[in-house]
Amino acid sequence: MVDESKIPDFEYHLNKEKIDYITINRDPTNITFNFETDGALTAKDALVQSANLLQEKYAEFGKLLKNMK
Repeated sequence: MVDESKIPDFEYHLNKEKIDYITINRDPTNITFNFETDGALTAKDALVQSANLLQEKYAEFGKLLKNMK
């Protein structure tokens, strides 16, 4: 299941980093986005690796926040 509450954060990051090779189209019943690869990875592999990288970064960020207490 997709956590739709994270979409604004994702869009903010795309805009902040001026990432123009990923687009998001809103539909209340679906989340559809497009992206391009350079051909080194399949689209599925690129998406999976990107998701894994984001998960690692969020975990690292969470640890930093816990250390601030």
